Amino acid sequence: MKKSNKILIGALIPIVLIFIYFYPRFLIDWLGKSNPWTSYLYQYTFGLIFFSLGILLILRTKACQLGRGRDSLWFKILIAGFFFFASFHGFWIFMSLAWPVKG
Repeated sequence: MKKSNKILIGALIPIVLIFIYFYPRFLIDWLGKSNPWTSYLYQYTFGLIFFSLGILLILRTKACQLGRGRDSLWFKILIAGFFFFASFHGFWIFMSLAWPVKG
């Protein structure tokens, strides 16, 4: 491993740990514990971070080479799938808050 990569990783680890510690606290202070958007933003922010790390790993190990066979199609499906489920989940949260329940 190159020395510059070790320095980069050594700098990123404390930044990531600080983010992991403070981000949920920021969301709770900003939106409150009982707000449904708090858990949504928490879930999909960390989900996007880990999903992006997985995509980066897939591309760096050349397990998926864009332009080879159907790899480009499946790569697009992965990206679109994450954003589809995030937006669909957000839509359902919005609709549950916007539509009054008559019961």
